[in-house]
Amino acid sequence: MNKILSNEMKSKDEVFSQEIVDTFFGTAAKPKKSRQPSDTPHRKTPIILTVEEPKTSKKQKIILGLLLLLVMLSVAYVLRLPHDKVSAKTPAPLYDNYTRIFNGGSFSGYLVKSFAFEGDAKEKSTIQPSGVKLAGAGPMGWSRASFALNVPLDFSRANLLLLIRSEPGTKDIALIMADDRGNIRRVPVTVSPRWEWKSITMKEKNYFNIRKVNSIAVEFRQSAGNEAATEIYIKEMGLRTARIV
Repeated sequence: MNKILSNEMKSKDEVFSQEIVDTFFGTAAKPKKSRQPSDTPHRKTPIILTVEEPKTSKKQKIILGLLLLLVMLSVAYVLRLPHDKVSAKTPAPLYDNYTRIFNGGSFSGYLVKSFAFEGDAKEKSTIQPSGVKLAGAGPMGWSRASFALNVPLDFSRANLLLLIRSEPGTKDIALIMADDRGNIRRVPVTVSPRWEWKSITMKEKNYFNIRKVNSIAVEFRQSAGNEAATEIYIKEMGLRTARIV
């Protein structure tokens, strides 16, 4: 009995022959080792390229700083320049080739002290962006656009340029000059319906100081044959002087 029990407790390899075991039970599969996944996927180490910045010398930094300062000062100067109107105080070059006294609806802030419409011009004359419209309808029979000057102009070596036209028809007008002593001088000018540059040169007169002209006016009168509905347009007035050497 003990022998039987002990035989029962033996394994199948001991009870059966190896051939029977292989036939009915098969060869025991050996456990395969499981491949544990790695915690992190396999990655290639990135290649980092570094580019060295060019070194700036102390001298180059100083030059760049000075250039930046120069640009800032230039911008500030341009922003402070007057664009128009009489209140501006920036001097204009008096003895350059050409200096504007009036252009469009703007006056030279250095040259022009004040501007006024006189006579019948007070009724319907206007200053427009394109220039001055001098209207002549009214009971007085004359109209005038007057420029009082801050700085006396010397016409002994200069001439006055005027871009002007009339409407309707050809009209006879006059430039009225006043010197520093209050003397008046009239210069006749004929204007047409198309824009024209008029150049006025003044000759020496004993009673008039052409070296110190204090005011300039554009005037037309009905007595000169102009119709009451006459309108004169002044786009630009300037002074062309001899260049000083």
